[in-house]
Amino acid sequence: MKWEKKLFSRIKEINSDRSLYDYGGGAPLSKCYIMAYLASHFKMENYVEIGAYKGRCLFSVGQAFKDNNGKAYGIDPYSLAEAKEYDLEENLKIMVNNFLEGVDFEAMYNTVLVNKEKYGLSQVVEIIRKTSALAVSDFKDIGIDMLHIDGNHDRKCVQADITNYTPLVNEGGIIILDAIDWESVKSCYDTMKNDYILLLETSHFGILMKQEKTQKNIDHAALLAKKLNNLHLNLLEIENMTTQEKPTVNVGVLAYNHEKYIVECLSSILKQKGDFNLNVIICEDLSTDQTPNIIENYINDTVLGENITIKYLKSNVNLGMVKNLKRLLEACRGSKYTALIDGDDFWVNENKIQTHIEFMENHPECALSFDSLVIYYEDDEKYEMYTMQQEAKGNIFTTPYILLRYIIGNISCGFYLGKYLDQIPDQLFEMFVGDWMLNIYYSQFGDMGYIRTPMTLYRKHSKGIWSGMDAYARNLKTIECIDDYNKYLNFTYDDEFSVTRHGFAHRTDERYLEAYDLVIIDDVFPNPEKEYQYTELLNYLQNINSIKILRMCPYDDEMENEKVNALLINFKRHFPQYGNKLAKFIALDYINCKLLYFSSLENAVTNVALAEYRETPFVFTFTLINALDLYINNHNYDQILETIFQSPYFKKVIVNQAVVLGYLLSKNLCKLEQIEYINEGIAPIDSKIKFLKETLQ
Repeated sequence: MKWEKKLFSRIKEINSDRSLYDYGGGAPLSKCYIMAYLASHFKMENYVEIGAYKGRCLFSVGQAFKDNNGKAYGIDPYSLAEAKEYDLEENLKIMVNNFLEGVDFEAMYNTVLVNKEKYGLSQVVEIIRKTSALAVSDFKDIGIDMLHIDGNHDRKCVQADITNYTPLVNEGGIIILDAIDWESVKSCYDTMKNDYILLLETSHFGILMKQEKTQKNIDHAALLAKKLNNLHLNLLEIENMTTQEKPTVNVGVLAYNHEKYIVECLSSILKQKGDFNLNVIICEDLSTDQTPNIIENYINDTVLGENITIKYLKSNVNLGMVKNLKRLLEACRGSKYTALIDGDDFWVNENKIQTHIEFMENHPECALSFDSLVIYYEDDEKYEMYTMQQEAKGNIFTTPYILLRYIIGNISCGFYLGKYLDQIPDQLFEMFVGDWMLNIYYSQFGDMGYIRTPMTLYRKHSKGIWSGMDAYARNLKTIECIDDYNKYLNFTYDDEFSVTRHGFAHRTDERYLEAYDLVIIDDVFPNPEKEYQYTELLNYLQNINSIKILRMCPYDDEMENEKVNALLINFKRHFPQYGNKLAKFIALDYINCKLLYFSSLENAVTNVALAEYRETPFVFTFTLINALDLYINNHNYDQILETIFQSPYFKKVIVNQAVVLGYLLSKNLCKLEQIEYINEGIAPIDSKIKFLKETLQ
């Protein structure tokens, strides 16, 4: 498969044009591609570059905006008077300005117009031959998604560009400042970056994001910053490469009780064609069948090519799937690329490795790639393509996507940039880690690329470690893994994990996957500024072992919901041991419990029908707070209260105000023995917990 028309290939071609570079300017490949990657990643539409010069950066980044059906504007007066620099040490100032005096700016401008056509950007790039101060009025009705400030580097010019153009940048937009190693630029940049989120800073340029510094935005920016730093290092390696070396690929094989399949697996690896060195590493985990002998015989009977080696690692004890995977990944370190495969799977395309190499070489933003899976249901003798892959749009994916939809599907179709294997911590393998968590963790180093060609057969059979489980056991294990992974990753992806968890938590075979003594449905979120509610929540979790607290979100507004999510995540980070016991209320159909507790009358009104449908006993709290006194002597609310109190599943109402107690009794809305009166002045939280425990008993 060829990738000549991909974004990286086009930008490499532009950067190889030496006529676009000289002492006076010309951004390197690393900077150009990072900017283009960001434009592509965020689907940006409008790019403004101050200081277009010969157009090397403008034409490179413009390729991404062409793909996005957007526009790229290059601002440059092409004038010696405007180009001269004065905020420099005297000798350097003389040298720079002498160079500029030798530049034919009129010829440069005309060449830029020609090259705009040459690189297929006639409908994308617009050259604005004005000073940036005059050109700013052209953008009063154009929202800028990416701003690149690389014009005159004198302090007053840089500050004017920042002042004039940054207010025009859209929320979530990107701002790049070049030449931050110049003192005149650095002073402006250092002041400016305090107001933005830093994504990448090199010795020559800085990349900032214009976005409110909420916890969610800061978390997401930190993940993106890590990827950009890795991408920058990858691109520097490419820039500094003098000779093209043949890459080495380590293929790791997980083998356990695969006597029927291991020969087909190994043969599919050794049949691979292409220009690479191949090391096959087999980790056998003390199988109880003939797998070890079959592997030894296969190695002894196979004549290997000069660029192929096989390393066979046996085990004296059965390590189990997770520790055997850890051992295999450690053994695979040191190569440029690594592929993994289960011993009961095999590759169906002899060009698989070479195809992945070519893909990765042309997508330096990717930490891994994967190909299309053919699933073979051995017990039913049926083949099918992996549906989730077939439904996916595009070919580049990020971590949140595979948290919601595990598009990779199996370890045997993955292909990894080997340099990150050293960065996988040992602690990861203290959990139940299979290919899903491995790929989640690896995807934080870079993006994931999808090659839409069937190259891997994933065999499902009754003796498989995962496929051999029944649906209930698989879903139960998945929920356990999600809770562990979410906690391990510091709840950074709590939204995505929560959605996926709910999808797996439905009843299976008429059995509930979650069961608790007590489920609390509340609408107050854990805000540390509201000390009483915060303490109450924490006390529930600390004193009642079998508990789940579901928070009803009362907001339709997206910004308010984001604040609520931030409160939940911050609480979980402070108390990670309770991370899986606190969630937003989505539904109750997947949870079984002995008792429901509604924290307010509103929650009771909303959910009484649910309690009756589930045939679950419930209690609730009735408290008057300010405007809520409209409940008193209100016929409509009396009818609502009667509906709740007459429910066959109503047990008790918690009251802590004498006026409410008197009202309920005077109106004969409920009996005295159905009221739990907790005096506000006598440790109400402790009393409430004691009452709930007694009710459960």
